[in-house]
Amino acid sequence: MEEYKGYNFFGPTTLNQLMEGVSDFNGSISFIAGGTDLVIDLRKGKKKPQLVVDLSQIPELSGVHEEDGRIHIGGATTFSLLARHPLILKKGLCLAQATRRIGSEQIRNRGTIGGNIASASPAGDCLPVLLVLEAMITIQDPISLRRLPLCQVLQGSGRTCLTSKEVITGIDFPLLDDEYVSGFEKIGSRTTVTVARLNMATVIKYDRENNFIKEARIALGALGETAFRLPDLEKNLLGEINPLLLRRFEDMLTEAVDNAITGRESHPYKREAIRGIAEDMFVNLFGSNSIPGESGRKHDQ
Repeated sequence: MEEYKGYNFFGPTTLNQLMEGVSDFNGSISFIAGGTDLVIDLRKGKKKPQLVVDLSQIPELSGVHEEDGRIHIGGATTFSLLARHPLILKKGLCLAQATRRIGSEQIRNRGTIGGNIASASPAGDCLPVLLVLEAMITIQDPISLRRLPLCQVLQGSGRTCLTSKEVITGIDFPLLDDEYVSGFEKIGSRTTVTVARLNMATVIKYDRENNFIKEARIALGALGETAFRLPDLEKNLLGEINPLLLRRFEDMLTEAVDNAITGRESHPYKREAIRGIAEDMFVNLFGSNSIPGESGRKHDQ
């Protein structure tokens, strides 16, 4: 360990070395991979850990692979790698769509999926995506390892279940086969390098021959203390894809906004914005023909 600007710094190169290094340390610890959030907090004095541990040089914590019908992602895998990885593009497209819209290219090259989870920002773009992908999060400390659904990891704005020596070592979720389509949409204050003012992720099991939704998973972010699923909407979205279904989708999303933030300054804006996101999502998932009177709209595939 080295001392740097008032705190100790530790840069392990293996997972075992990481666990051995933190096991006997009794002070406060901050783990850093990309540093897109923590470095700012350190500079502003919002966080004053006694030890900063760099995870970026540990190969076991980075990468994407398929095993036993699931996609496995290392906790320190960057957004840039996820945005272009062939397996994510083919079997988990909504995650690629989300990660390619996070911040600037420089942020995507540094920021990591584990950091996005650990930061637990209500507007974190990966969080609604991982909810609809039904992701499991692997968490490890020097003594034990546990694997939890994301909804149990997130405990509120900036809060998770992680204890002081726990690290997110991996994320895994089932492959989406050819029956599924998935998408991600967001609205921010700018077109680029923006924090989401509203975001939504969707996974649909889709009978293309009959133009019929057989299963739906929908999650929203930037509407409360953490991202959340909408089970009632998911049940009501099953059926034939037609203008009435889209209107029902919009109405129930509007109701979700009303329930989450009624009385807040952002309520009127988000109430209207969610209907636009609903249409964009239908185009993203099913093409421009799913919206009456729309053709040739640009969407992210």
